[in-house]
Amino acid sequence: MIAQSATEFCNKEAELTTRFRVTPLLSFLLLCLAILFSPSIKAQTKVNPNQIAGGTNANNITWTGNQIQQNGFCQRTQNIRCVDSANNAGWSGSTADAWLNAAIADLPATGGIVDARGLGATTQTIANTVTVGSSTREVTLLLDKMTQFNIKATGGVAAFVLWGSNSIIATGGINPAGSRAQFQVTSGANISNVIKTQPTTGAVFLIKGLSFGVQSGATITDSIINFTGAVQGSVIQDVNVGALFQANYTGLKVGFCSNLLIINFNSTSVNQPAVFSASVSQGIQNVVMIGGILVHQGGNPALTIDGTGGTLGATSGFTVMGTQFESNNTSDTGVLIKNAVNVHLEGLQFSVSTNAGSDAIKIIDSATITGNIVADNIYMVNAWTHTINDTINNFTSTNSRITHYALAESSGNPQTNYWEGRADGFEFSIGADGSKAKRFKLTDQGQCTMSSGACTAQPLGSTYTTAPLCTATWTGNGMLAGTIKITSNATTVTPSSSTATDTAQVNWFCFGN
Repeated sequence: MIAQSATEFCNKEAELTTRFRVTPLLSFLLLCLAILFSPSIKAQTKVNPNQIAGGTNANNITWTGNQIQQNGFCQRTQNIRCVDSANNAGWSGSTADAWLNAAIADLPATGGIVDARGLGATTQTIANTVTVGSSTREVTLLLDKMTQFNIKATGGVAAFVLWGSNSIIATGGINPAGSRAQFQVTSGANISNVIKTQPTTGAVFLIKGLSFGVQSGATITDSIINFTGAVQGSVIQDVNVGALFQANYTGLKVGFCSNLLIINFNSTSVNQPAVFSASVSQGIQNVVMIGGILVHQGGNPALTIDGTGGTLGATSGFTVMGTQFESNNTSDTGVLIKNAVNVHLEGLQFSVSTNAGSDAIKIIDSATITGNIVADNIYMVNAWTHTINDTINNFTSTNSRITHYALAESSGNPQTNYWEGRADGFEFSIGADGSKAKRFKLTDQGQCTMSSGACTAQPLGSTYTTAPLCTATWTGNGMLAGTIKITSNATTVTPSSSTATDTAQVNWFCFGN
């Protein structure tokens, strides 16, 4: 074959040299041009044995079994599949959900990447569930933030099911919400969730850069995102949830999970923006939420941390930092903490849109478990009815700035606050001048009136390890001829007088362990 080609080349060169009286070099160049533009040569293609034969379409996009490309924009390799607005890959179906499902199914058994950024700034339809990954196939779904997916699915299904150890990531452009949101639940749609996680053993999820909107007439029976089963350190980042109206649905609903990081989660005009609600024995543990805004909810808590449904004490370890809350209704609550332990709120800011909300921070205990609740550096830009409403101790505060608040004991589970000083001692001071205590409240304190020189035994609020140290002072009422004495044991205190006929009224209080 090679010898024959060489003979043909020499004959052709001699023919051109003789016919046109040209030099050998010029004849060589003419021969190269003739071969380049020869229809027979141009029609020949060489196919790699590892590829399948492809072709070229009207958009000058060439594909083979291993790659699809147009000016290098989109590549299809062994573990990458591409989806674009022209469906140049030829995926089955006529809507984006069908194309995405086909591309995911075409990946190797172990998974890979479905790159759908080629959908660009177009509007696409999600008519049926898109299943991202499986228990054995790990998939990363890449999207463009400017692609709008009109969700039209019905039947109460989830629009996207995200299996454990899989991701949905949107990049580029801005991150719009409301009517321009990336995932738009259209009027007439009837779904349970836009995204629902499918837990697996050791599941890790990543949801990043997505935005959601809901049109009037749409039905969401559960929540926009139902996030359950993350146990290794999942991330929700740069997510916007908005609506054109205050629909009766939840934005982010988190079930049992542990080690979850939430960064810049934003919600506007959603009935219940974020709910952490334990529903199984595992509870919800070790959640960190940083930044974001939760505003204009529909008369409900913007952030709910509720351990009622799980094993008592299993919902614990929450840190919320630098998040803004803004009320729109008089019944709005900022943060609701119910039957949860070890919750730290840091640097939260509360403001008002139309109407001041009820409680910026509300603490409830219906299961004898709530405790270790700390709020630091709370700032009320505009006043709500209460800055803090601790319903356990019937304590409320309307202060616009709270440096530190702590509920350090849950009923039946005593815990300890340590205030450590340096070698020269510890100074405790409250007040504008920083020099004296403005108020010091003790649980074991009370008042009684002597009869025949003694009060009846007064019950203490706690059971002490040993008898506490107690003292009493005369209020000035009644008769006090003798000297006040006081005795105590682990559960009671008894003020009395050295004169058996005294009827003095006394105030008493106790310290102890």
